[in-house]
Amino acid sequence: MGSSEIRDGVTVIRRPTVADCDAMRALFAVTWHHTYDDLLGREAVERYVAGYFSHNQLLLHIEHASMLNPIYVACIGDAIVGIITMRHTLMFSGVLDMLYVHPDFQRRGIGCKLLEKALADGYSRLVYLEVLPGNVSAIDAYERMRFQRRGLRASLSDPQQMILVMSKRLKPSPLQFLFGQKTG
Repeated sequence: MGSSEIRDGVTVIRRPTVADCDAMRALFAVTWHHTYDDLLGREAVERYVAGYFSHNQLLLHIEHASMLNPIYVACIGDAIVGIITMRHTLMFSGVLDMLYVHPDFQRRGIGCKLLEKALADGYSRLVYLEVLPGNVSAIDAYERMRFQRRGLRASLSDPQQMILVMSKRLKPSPLQFLFGQKTG
């Protein structure tokens, strides 16, 4: 088992490969339709999935993954059931870009395991995320993961759409802060 892989008996958290692109696109499509068809409309979701989650966009995420920009997938057997991408900055903050778990596998701790692994990769002391206010199940999940609501802002792509900003403060060890190294 490589250092980028975690096993809990059923779920494997690992870095994706180029061979995972089709399965990742399928996961994005099912989670986005399940979550956003009622909020944004099916056609808008189709356009977003086709553009943002295109094969080429996923290749860029995979190829540019690093300690500061981790990407992980959660697998049960051969099936990819979850994905996370983050950006850690050199200023000790991070942004949770994507966290999706297949609807059939939600509320089983998979999102928490993905988040723990992505946070363990970087040195962020404060992590932000953005979510649509109508995505109540995601907001509930983030609050269970101890994220707090910070406020609303207008979407950059659609100023009529509001976005909820949430954050979570992390407590690094003093050695990590002083020497920039992981402890434990």
